[in-house]
Amino acid sequence: MNLTSIIAKYSDPDKAREFFEAQRWPDGTICPFCGLLGEAYRLKAKEGSKSPVRPGVWKCKGCRKQFTVTKGTIFEDSHIPLTTWLMTIHLVCSSKKGISAHQIHRMLGITYKAAWFMVHRLRYAATQDPMAAQLSGIVEVDEAYIGGKRTAKKRKQITLTVKPGERPKDVPSPTDGKQAVVAICLLYTSPSPRDRQK
Repeated sequence: MNLTSIIAKYSDPDKAREFFEAQRWPDGTICPFCGLLGEAYRLKAKEGSKSPVRPGVWKCKGCRKQFTVTKGTIFEDSHIPLTTWLMTIHLVCSSKKGISAHQIHRMLGITYKAAWFMVHRLRYAATQDPMAAQLSGIVEVDEAYIGGKRTAKKRKQITLTVKPGERPKDVPSPTDGKQAVVAICLLYTSPSPRDRQK
């Protein structure tokens, strides 16, 4: 999924909300208050009613409380559209060296205050379980290219084999035709004797 597909699929607020509902409740709606599974129903305004219902509001049959998909999440109490949240999540997760709130503010055309708010909430969510338990301690990441190394002699042969009247072919890079391998290692440090006594 890239930024273009997110804009194409989830530019409509209703579709973005349905996406978040499918991610949070894959097995049915769960009430965030009493934890009842599959016993909530979506509220809809009756015809001719003067009190409209906000889109995406659910009501639990058990505790009779109303809630939305953002209840109890980092999106709660936020007036920022879920579409903007989706694009920000993609930018934060796909940026190899990280991305600043100023950059998101410029790219999405939102205020710096809103961009700062979203980035800090996303960073906070990354420190909570279950994400925090997946990568903790010292994590080392390294990459390598498997397939042998081209010597200077072979490169010279490639450049010399040009027929008269033909354009010389580009010299392949050292990584052409090789398989990239990325390894992630979680280093475990044994507890000190003082910690073992505790």
